[in-house]
Parts: sequence; structure tokens; C-alpha cells
Amino acid sequence: MRWLGMADGTAERRGQAKRASPGRGGMGATGWLSILHQENLLQLWRSVLKEGRESEISGAMLADLSGASTGAPPTILDRVAAIPIEVRGVTRGVLMAGLLQSEDSVEDFARLESYTLLAAAALDREAAREERTASNQILRKIIEDSGECLIVIDGQGKILESSRAAAVLMFSARGRMQGTLLEELFSSVARDAVMEWRERLCSPAPAQIKNVHPPAFEATLERGGVIRLNLRCEITAREGNGPRWLIHVEDLGARQALRDAEERLEVEMASLLDSIESGVLLHDADGRILIASGRLASIFGLESRHLLEFGTIDALIGSLGNHFLRPAETAARWREHVRQGDETSWDEFELVHPSRKIVERFSRPLYKPDGTRLGWLEVYRDITEQRLIQSKLLQTEKMAALGQLVSGIAHELNNPLTSIQGYAQLLLSRRSASVRAGDALRISQEAERAGRIVKNLLLFSRETKPERRAVHLNEVIERTLSLRAYELKLQNIEVELALDSGLPQTLADSAQLQQVVLNLIVNAEQAIVMARGEETRNGRILIRTRRLAGDRLVMEVSDDGPGISPEIAARIFDPFFTTKPPGLGTGLGLSIVYGIVQEHGGEVSVDSLPGRGATLTVELPALSVSGFDFAGGEPSIQRRIDPMAHLQAPERTATPEHILIVEDEPTVAELIADVMAEQGHRVDTLLDSREALGRLDEKMYSLVICDLKMPYVDGPGLYRALVRRENPMQHRVLFVTGDTMGPRTLEFLKSSGLPYLAKPFLVEELKAAVRLALAAVPSSEEVAPGMEQSRAGARKH
Repeated sequence: MRWLGMADGTAERRGQAKRASPGRGGMGATGWLSILHQENLLQLWRSVLKEGRESEISGAMLADLSGASTGAPPTILDRVAAIPIEVRGVTRGVLMAGLLQSEDSVEDFARLESYTLLAAAALDREAAREERTASNQILRKIIEDSGECLIVIDGQGKILESSRAAAVLMFSARGRMQGTLLEELFSSVARDAVMEWRERLCSPAPAQIKNVHPPAFEATLERGGVIRLNLRCEITAREGNGPRWLIHVEDLGARQALRDAEERLEVEMASLLDSIESGVLLHDADGRILIASGRLASIFGLESRHLLEFGTIDALIGSLGNHFLRPAETAARWREHVRQGDETSWDEFELVHPSRKIVERFSRPLYKPDGTRLGWLEVYRDITEQRLIQSKLLQTEKMAALGQLVSGIAHELNNPLTSIQGYAQLLLSRRSASVRAGDALRISQEAERAGRIVKNLLLFSRETKPERRAVHLNEVIERTLSLRAYELKLQNIEVELALDSGLPQTLADSAQLQQVVLNLIVNAEQAIVMARGEETRNGRILIRTRRLAGDRLVMEVSDDGPGISPEIAARIFDPFFTTKPPGLGTGLGLSIVYGIVQEHGGEVSVDSLPGRGATLTVELPALSVSGFDFAGGEPSIQRRIDPMAHLQAPERTATPEHILIVEDEPTVAELIADVMAEQGHRVDTLLDSREALGRLDEKMYSLVICDLKMPYVDGPGLYRALVRRENPMQHRVLFVTGDTMGPRTLEFLKSSGLPYLAKPFLVEELKAAVRLALAAVPSSEEVAPGMEQSRAGARKH
């Protein structure tokens, strides 16, 4: 055997033989290494290393190679054998031997196999050493980078590894801890106990209590502070290395400080929540309730612990349904706010249980520093008293505005009244039927105009309970403008409307929104009038509505007045600030606008340049949630027969009926009687309501047409007397009234469920109302038994 070569996989990748032995022959090891680096031998090497099978090349190939190489030794080998070296089932190297022709005995091959085993053992030891080094490096890296306080000690208590957190906690004054004995880090009085605890780690445990760790150990450090040592695990000893232990170090002082801080934070949070008037609800991103303040529980008439027992915000919403005035609408809007989740929202709702309240809700998402949503904060405020005060203030402002409107309305009413009076006199003097018909038509048209003016004025001036409903802003603008239209016309001010027909509704109090519009119109009008002084020139006001992105809508009121300087524009929304002469303004108009808009979750701003007019912009949230039931919105003043809507029934065949009219106004009573007589009905008329009860006890009528407000006994009083006497005529009453805006009137009409007709009315409206009322009342046969009982009861009284 002339030479012997061996290489592991790493050496092969570098293209080098790891070692060579000269074997028998005259060539030294260096010469044989040069042969091993020849390309055909390297290819053999790589092939065996890759495939893991023995292989060889012939001496002839070596002869050709050596003959072509200058200075190469003559080839004397018969062949070169390559044998894979297996370590743990993996080919880790190759043993290459140059053989002579005579070396073909069993002994020669046995010798090669022994060389292979020796090489495998050498490579195995090297691989194990590399694995241990890598394992130690990984363990050291894991421990050093751990956020926990971790140390590794050996059987003598020497610290081998430590995390940065442990070094800072236990050893910051002296740098790295590696090589230090564990007990040296503790106070002198605790060192013996530390040693005793450490020695227990080395003591073998009885077989029956294997894997039972010694209890945690607490002691004081030399640098101060109490820590607790917990054995995490034992690191198994390998190849002569003794056992090692991984120990977790707890900073008891920091833990206690953290516990104290958490308790203090909880106390402070509870104190804060108890000290504010608002109710607070906090839930996480999954809807689980985390905090519910006592104030919130009292608003809903519950106990704090009951709110937490609901568990989730969805369960809370479902359980509070009977507390809301409009359960379906309020619950749907609440859930929609929670689902949207990424925007701050504001709304309000009304409770009927445990007591009548108006509650404002402000909601906003909470985020972590990385932008992940942490949860949701909801703040609830009982604004019932605030709404009451605002309502009184608004009513006061209405009365002040009414004073400004009265002059114009009086002039406007005088015009149709003059026409009515004049055409009535002409009607008396003219004989031609066609002329009389024309005069009568004009009288009817002017009377309707006067009635419309009065109704608009009553609708504006009535005192209403604050209530947020779905409102069409365009309708509010048109209705409000009609109150001021005549005065603007006298001032030669043209009003242009550019209203978005697709404008969504907004959640608002209709009366308060009307006050906002009126104040802005009056403000623009006064600015134009004051600017022109004694000059005679026209003015122009533009009112525009449009929808903005992000579920917002906007109203702009622009005028061509003198504009507003920047220093004044900054103060125009301040209470009692005014630039008008004494007697022309209180300084509250725009401040009330600002307050109402802010309460509705909106914004108001001014854009103006001196000499170029001004634009006041009101921005409000739009109702974007579909599927809500917003029934019962703002009342309409144009649909005259609306009160009769619930009496829809097929018309009866026109048959004469017996009708009683109870009306203290002679001309109105006569008008109703004439219309009924033309319809073929028999009519009895009473101008004194006190006679009505006696008449109804004695006589049966198909219908009673009764005025609502009369001296002595009014309409509600007459109805209640019929109810007390169980008189079936209580179901056969049609009321007529000129007061459809008073709260008491509205409450009575709603509770009784009886039909009514608003004054002034058209003849056709009266006919339709009577026809519907007659179709809805019970038949005479159904009423007769009850009538006999009523008469018997009346005789007893």
C-alpha cells in the first residue's frame, strides 16, 4: 500500500485531502498529497462521498495522468480504492488507498477496514465536539437574549451563563456574572442558606420522588433587594461535563411594586369613575365588557355588578331593549356604531325606564401604539335637565323672534283679510251668477292663504319637548323661509334656494333645527339691511344644501352684505356679542345656533371677506344606517286630511243621517250646518255646550261634530262625561279645532283616538271628514242597547 488518504465532507467541499500517509514506498507524504489533488482522484472522492458506495480507478488511468505531468513520479500503483466513512448513518468522509498488484489479500482488506473504523471514530469525535460547541452557543444566545432573569450554574455553584436581565438585577455593579459563585451575590447572612439550597440540586432524589424539584428559595442580594430562585430544569451532563441547572430569578420587589401599582391604578380608576357625572363603559375589540361604572348602572336603573354579568356588549344591548323609548331603532343604531368601530361617533336616545331620561352617548375606539384596536370607550351623560333648559331658552328665543315676525305677518294677514272683506261686499252687490262665482273663489283662495300663514306661525311658536328624530333639512328650510318670506320681500331681498334633492336625513330636533335656520336667515337679512343704510338696492341670500363625504351634510347661508372682518369673525358665536345698534339684536342669535349645532354633533363656521358678503356653514351628521324605523318624524302642515288617515274605509252609500253640531261660534256652526244640509243630512245645532249632555242622553245621533275649545264645557270635557256615563255616543264624535299645536290638545287627540278636522278647513275637507267618520262608527243596532243603559244612568244622576 503506497499511500493512504482521508477527508471528511468539509475538507472535500474545500477540495483538500485532510491527511495522507506514505505507506510503503519511497515517496513522502507531500508527494502523495499532490497525487490526491489530481482531478481524476478528486472526482472519485466526490462520487464516493455523494453516493456512499465503494469505488476505485485503475493504475492505467494513473499511468496516463502521471505520464502527462511534468516531474510526476512514475506510476507504480495497480489501482486506487475509495471507501466511504459512515458516522451515525451519514457519509462523513472518504478513505482512499493506493494498492499494488500484490496487495489483494484478505489481510490487506482487513487492514483497510480497520483504517476506516479508526477514521470514523475520529470524525465522530469531531462532530460531537462541534455539536456541543454549537449547542452551547445556541443556549448562551437564548439565555442572553431572554427577557426573563435566567442563570445557568454548575455543580460547584459557578455561574456559567446569564441573561442580560439577570445581570442587571443581580450583578450590575460588577459587569458580567460568568465565573462568579452564586452565593457570592447574596448578603452574608444568606450565603449559607444559598449554598444549602444549591447543594440540594446535586443530591440524588429517591426513586419514588424523581423529577421533584426543590422548593423556591427567597433571599436578599448583597446589592439590596429580595429575589426568589426557581429551578427550571437540569441540563444533562455530556462527555465528562458535570450537570448544569437553569434557574429563573424573580424580582420580588419589582413584582410587589407592580402589584401595588396595579392596585393603586384600580383604586384611582374607580375613584375617577365615581367622581364624574357621566357613565363609562369599556369593552375590548371582541365586545367583552371590561369596565362599567356605577353611574352608568344608575342611568339604566341597574346595579354595577349586573352590567358586568352581561359579559358582552351585544348581550347588554339586547337586555336593555325595554328601557328605550324606541327599542328597535335605538338598539340597531347602537349595534351599528359598535360594528363600524373605527370612527368616533355621537348620538342620543331616550329612556322610559326606570324614568324618562334623555341620554347622550359619545363613543371612540382605543388603539395600541402599533395601531391595533384595543377596544371601545363609551361615555353616557344624562342631559335631561340640560335639554329642559335649552328648551326654555329656545322658547324664549322663539318669542323674541316672534316679535320680529309679528309686524310682517300682520301686514301679510291684512292683505288676504282685505281681499276677503272686499269680495264679500262685492258678492252682496253683484247679481250675475258668473261674477258671484268668481268672487266666491277669490274669497276661498284668500282665506286659505290666511289660514296657511297662521298655521306656519303656530307651528313655529309652539313649545315642544326636545326630541331627536329623523328630519329632512330641506323641508325645515322651506317651512322656516315661509315665515320670513313676506318681510324679505318688503326689504327687496331675493332668496335663492339650491337644495340637494338627494340630501339624506339627519338625527335632530326639528324645532331646534328650525330655530337655527331662522336665526341664520335673520342674521343675513339684518347684515344686508344695515349695509345699505338709506340706499335703495336689492339684496340676495343663497341657501344651499349638499352631502359631504363621510356621512355628513352641510347647509350654507350666504349673503351679499358687507362681510365680516377677521377680528369680529372670531367672536360672532360668543354669547351677547353683537355689532348691531341697541334694540336690533341681543347677541344670542348666533351663539344659540352654535350651541344647537354642537349638541347635534355638528360644526358651524363662517367664511367672509370684508366687502364680499359672508357665508355661514352648518355641518351635521347624516343618517347613514339603513333599515331603521324612524316613524313619527316631524309633523307636516300641508297635508290637511292627515288626522283622518286612520279612518280609511269604503264610502257608505250617501244616505241621510241625523247629525248634532256643538259649536259656540255661530258663523262656523251655521257653515257646518249648511254643508251638512246640502248633503241631505238632518242637522241639530247647539251653541251652548252645556245643553249637549242632556240632548245626547235623550236622543240618538249618527254623528256629533263638536268644537274642541268652548266656554263652559269644552270638547274633552264633553267626551269624558260620555265615557263616564258609558254613553255609546262617545264613539261617534268628530272634533273640529283651531288649536292643533297645543301640547294638551295633541295629547288629548292622541289618547282618545277620535278623528278631528283642523280649522280653517275647506268645504270638501269637511265633507270627506264626515263621510269617513260615518263609515267608521258602529251601526244604530249596535248602539241601541248601550243607549238605554246610558239613559238609565243619566236618570239616576
